[in-house]
Amino acid sequence: MSEIGGWRLGLVQGAIQRIIQGAGYKATDFRFTRRVPFSLSEEQGIRLDLIFRAIRTLDRRSRMDDIIAGIMAMSREELYYWHSKAAMREDGESHGLIALRVLLGGENR
Repeated sequence: MSEIGGWRLGLVQGAIQRIIQGAGYKATDFRFTRRVPFSLSEEQGIRLDLIFRAIRTLDRRSRMDDIIAGIMAMSREELYYWHSKAAMREDGESHGLIALRVLLGGENR
C-alpha cells in the first residue's frame, strides 16, 4: 500500500472522507488525532491506494483534482484493472500508472 502527506493529503481529504463514510463511519470519526485504524473493504483500500499513487509525484492541482474525481467515479472492475496496471516496478513507476494519469488528467507532466 502507499501513503501520502503534506499538501497533497489535504487535497485528497474529501475523497478520504467519502470512502470512510462509505465504510459506515461518521464524519466526526475522521480526525488526525485518531489512533484506532479504520476498517475498510478491499475495494475501498484499493481506491485510496490508487489515488495516492496517482498523485504522489504531481504538482498541478487541477490535474490532481481530475485524477481524483476519475478514480472516485470508477466502477469496481475499472478500479481493479487500473490498480493491477499501476503496480510499482522495482525501477520506478509503472507504465500503467503513467497511462492512468494521461487518461484522467491529460498530458503527462
